[in-house]
Amino acid sequence: MLRQIVLVVFVLVGCLSVRAEQQPYEVTISGSRFDPWYPFTGTRLQNIPWGYGTLMNIPSPQRPIISFGLTFEQSDTVQFFISGNGSFIISTPTMLALADGVFAVLDSTLPGAAIGYQYNASATDPMISVRFDSVSIAGLGEPNYVCFEIRYHFNNGAYDILFGPSSENTRSITNTEVQPLAGIALVDSEFMAMYSKVWLYGDPKVLQTDTVRTVTFPAMHGVPVRGTHIHFEPTSTTAVSELTDPSHEWSNIPVSVYDLMGRHITSTTTTANGTLALNHIVMGPVLIVNSATHNIKLVLVQ
Repeated sequence: MLRQIVLVVFVLVGCLSVRAEQQPYEVTISGSRFDPWYPFTGTRLQNIPWGYGTLMNIPSPQRPIISFGLTFEQSDTVQFFISGNGSFIISTPTMLALADGVFAVLDSTLPGAAIGYQYNASATDPMISVRFDSVSIAGLGEPNYVCFEIRYHFNNGAYDILFGPSSENTRSITNTEVQPLAGIALVDSEFMAMYSKVWLYGDPKVLQTDTVRTVTFPAMHGVPVRGTHIHFEPTSTTAVSELTDPSHEWSNIPVSVYDLMGRHITSTTTTANGTLALNHIVMGPVLIVNSATHNIKLVLVQ
């Protein structure tokens, strides 16, 4: 049950309107356009606590951010993050725009494993690239490794996922607990309402897309081969209405807190606004379970 939640996070802010019934991105999957896997010269991030979904803040350019057909003016409330679990994230108090490359419980113990990012200030196509090099999927037979890159294009809000070298034992993964997750989604900051989603699942050689507006994320049954390029091209705008959680109340209630691998962290009580006042817990996303109703909610500990 806990494995259903996934994080690749952009967090965005603004007044949103327009038509919600259209899917704002078209996905195309191509072959070896970006092969061979090229050396990465960007900024390396060090000491990321892997396997906890920890978010590492990176500098964000002072410019409007476009995503899902919406324009978010840059301000102090807009932040970029990289998740140790394989996600690129931009965050504001109200939304998460997710871009997952291989969201899984990743391990950095392999020699040469690294995460990095790079800004390309091209006048025609400025972008940020986030590279995950030689990371391994925890819980899968060893040795295993995967390489992938997520790109976000500032001019129009397009996304790319590029797959580099990976070990043969990642081609087919039958253990549902460690199958990779990939796609883009726009959700509210509490991960309760899905505004738009283009998610990849099934056989990595013949991927299918899920666009149902539910907060569930089907998995790929393996890692796509080197040279696979998945492009998400914006096609329309998205409507986001003021949504509340109709199913239950999260204020001042006893909860159990879990990390994204389902391990119990602590038991506590939420604040009046339904958040956690737990500064001693590892920063990043955690799952809270209502002790009375057993409903689950994802929150960010910041």
